Amino acid sequence: MRKWHPERRCQLQAFLIFLMGVGHLMTEISGGALPMLFPVLKNDFHLSYTAVSVIVQVATLSATLTQPLFGIWSDRISSRWLLSTGCFLSALGLAIAGWAGSFAVVLLGVLINGLGTAAFHPEASRQAFLASDKGKAGLSLSIFSVGGSIGYGLGPLVATMLLARAGRWGIAALLVPVAIAALVLQFAQPALSRFNSRPGTEIKKGSTATDQNPRATLCVLGLLVLFVTFRSWINTGVTTFMPLYYVNYLQGDPAFAGIWLTIFLLAGTLGILSGAPLAERIGKKATLGLSFIGLIPAFILFPYAGGLWSLVLAGWAGFFLLSSTAIAIVYAQEVLPQQVGLAASLIMGLGVGIGSLGALLMGWIADLHGVPAALAMMAALVPPTLLVTALLPGEKRSPARLLHFISGRIN
Repeated sequence: MRKWHPERRCQLQAFLIFLMGVGHLMTEISGGALPMLFPVLKNDFHLSYTAVSVIVQVATLSATLTQPLFGIWSDRISSRWLLSTGCFLSALGLAIAGWAGSFAVVLLGVLINGLGTAAFHPEASRQAFLASDKGKAGLSLSIFSVGGSIGYGLGPLVATMLLARAGRWGIAALLVPVAIAALVLQFAQPALSRFNSRPGTEIKKGSTATDQNPRATLCVLGLLVLFVTFRSWINTGVTTFMPLYYVNYLQGDPAFAGIWLTIFLLAGTLGILSGAPLAERIGKKATLGLSFIGLIPAFILFPYAGGLWSLVLAGWAGFFLLSSTAIAIVYAQEVLPQQVGLAASLIMGLGVGIGSLGALLMGWIADLHGVPAALAMMAALVPPTLLVTALLPGEKRSPARLLHFISGRIN
């Protein structure tokens, strides 16, 4: 293979990583737009709330719990075509749900949307990892993650505009920009192939990937999935119940609750970008722990804060909570260097999917004991998450040492 000039190689790397972020943005726009269809579908098909919840669960489970299957596929077979296919299917499923003439077709569209999302994520995160330089995977995955966060945030706004102009049939207009992005991803495959020969053994000695004990690897991956499950549980709880807390419990202005949530999400985007450079300085394990330690002041002060201080705490909580997003993915990929697609899918799919189901339990608690009790439950998740983080091996501690520690066999 012809060697490229270092400067041109760096330019190509930057372009491909940016392209993965853009593809993530376009894929997540469809996911963010989908909830805006729910009220329209409920009215058009006279659906019960139970039926709407079925749509939500099909969307969630198809987009998250199937990701490990696509991750395994991505690692075993050259599947760069999943980038363009998954991106396009996410918008196609949304369009089908919008065009649907029956509830069954709505579910089919939602299923296709979720499967497209699930297909895109493992391969895209794999390509972002492979296109990065050694030690810079955190920055690459941060750019990738930020693209998805922006896309998911833009989805409701874009959907609202399209629904206002053309009803639920107008949501299909998203197919145009998404199809263009999918074509660009398809044409970029030859360039991506230049970086796909990067072996997992390039991960530096002393990292969490150096020990190939299968039991140890599974143990560390399990802890990482548990960490992300707790984080997703809290994130879903915040985005779902904090607006309800301000509007229904404190009798606040709904517009203020919207501003609060926007600040939380925007600060989370900054946190994602800040996590990678911080991990390079203090290590991935310390960064994961700090992301939850930083939540403690916010949870303590939330009940006593109002007005401007409440918005400050929203930004504080969003920044710390989401700062671990890319770092957890990179950590898992370094633990499983020969299956980076599977590693990413366990974090972005399985962990996030299981964590989002925690909102059901929080809703049950809110019905029985009120929204403040549900918020207290979120705060109660911080200590066990810190314990999980403490059990993780650092950069100079192998997974085998962790396994011996847990089984009580350290000499």
